[in-house]
Amino acid sequence: MAAYPAQYIWMNGEYVEWPEAKIHVHTSAVLTG
Repeated sequence: MAAYPAQYIWMNGEYVEWPEAKIHVHTSAVLTG
């Protein structure tokens, strides 16, 4: 089974295209340790 990269991400209550997401999804992990 192949994994495909996501084209959209849920951010601030709406779907945005991955390249336009300003904050990476791992940011919360960095901030909380």
